[in-house]
Amino acid sequence: MYRAGAWGPWFSRSILPHGAVRPKNVEEIQEILKIANRDKIPIVPFSTGFEQTSWQGGLVLDTYSRMNKIHQIDTDSGYALVEPGVTCGRLLEELRPLGYWIPFGSFPPTFSMVTTLVCNSAYTNSMGREDDPLIGVEAVLPSGELLRTGTAGLGFDWWCVGRALRDLRLLFSPSNGTTGIITKAALRIIPLGETQAIVIGGFNNFNNAVNWTNMVTREMMVNTAMVWSYRWAHWQNWAHLGGKGYFDYVNQMLNLKPWESPKGFYNNYAFASISGYKEQVNGNVKTCERLVKQLDGDIVTNKFKEQLPGCWEKWQHNFVEHKNAGMTQKLSHVYGVDGSEASFIVETNIRDCKKFHHSFLRLLYKKYGIRAVRYYTRQHDHGRITFMRYVWMHDKYDKETLNRELAVQNQISQWMNTQEFKEEFPNIRKFPEANAPPKYNLAKLWNSIERLIDPNNIMHPA
Repeated sequence: MYRAGAWGPWFSRSILPHGAVRPKNVEEIQEILKIANRDKIPIVPFSTGFEQTSWQGGLVLDTYSRMNKIHQIDTDSGYALVEPGVTCGRLLEELRPLGYWIPFGSFPPTFSMVTTLVCNSAYTNSMGREDDPLIGVEAVLPSGELLRTGTAGLGFDWWCVGRALRDLRLLFSPSNGTTGIITKAALRIIPLGETQAIVIGGFNNFNNAVNWTNMVTREMMVNTAMVWSYRWAHWQNWAHLGGKGYFDYVNQMLNLKPWESPKGFYNNYAFASISGYKEQVNGNVKTCERLVKQLDGDIVTNKFKEQLPGCWEKWQHNFVEHKNAGMTQKLSHVYGVDGSEASFIVETNIRDCKKFHHSFLRLLYKKYGIRAVRYYTRQHDHGRITFMRYVWMHDKYDKETLNRELAVQNQISQWMNTQEFKEEFPNIRKFPEANAPPKYNLAKLWNSIERLIDPNNIMHPA
């Protein structure tokens, strides 16, 4: 039941936990941590979603099974106060009748809202009206002491970051449970708005597609802006619709180079979701469409709906109507064929993003013979960071194939550590905090903070 997160074989050095505890309230968590800290027992917090800490024996602290209360939905102040066991779908179902929603990217509705927005990367996916979703946390420190951030830490019964206060939120996000156990999170909720819209541009030139998402993000005209390769859109289309078309798509990818698309389709589809007052949305839609044409793209919103109806429904459901809770994948059982574990993620500025993209696709194809690559990008921090994710197919249930894939991943990591790579891409690092230059003391300072909070190292034994 309690495995090494969603990453399975990647944590080959993990030691299975010796037991699990399922507290029902904050007081029980405090007592557990006091005992663990006294006896130096490793603790790994668990909630549904991506758990990014490998086991090193000790105890699993399950904050999902019994701590699942929605304590408050304050539409006047614009936040919801939830426990770790509250799922994304459940909170969204509570918010929609009130005229509100909450972003959680493309994560499944069964994932914990706290895991998704606070502990994982969905926190950084936000932009425009979705920006800065975490307002505050209540957390139990390794010593068993209770901490609240922002105005709640002053004893008030309402949650606000508090601009005149020291901002301690990011001690816990996205620390993945290494500084404390989050027991409550105050999360920003967003009005659905009078109307919603989506704009889709077709681009054969990757650079132009990324430039478009960057431009509309910086101006804060949109909720979400992403570039999906034809392959990612087509994969999502058939994963949702089901049927023989999925396997036709797989065969098609194996006969094209990673940067090619079949006739009648674009290499890249860039989309933006927009919501708000009618006049505001109409104006932003026109501006987004003008910028698509300015960057040699085509407005393909209606054509996309006809060609890839499953992906269109997914985008409408997730990014326009905000009804993620009802989505299902009709072909989830064939994901073993698709093998999404072969995933590679890079974050950098937009200049290095475009340069790296072309080099990386050609490396995968020419050195490793990998054709079936799909990718997407999205803008973070109002266009200052471009997030890129690449996925390629392998049979994750075949041991020989999996070992070969691990070798490829290792070789790519070695390539990124070469002097040649560092000179060509000076702003890209794998695991940037761990590889931070010593002269800037980032890693040293963070390690000092962790040791101060957790001197017995029970929260981060790996």
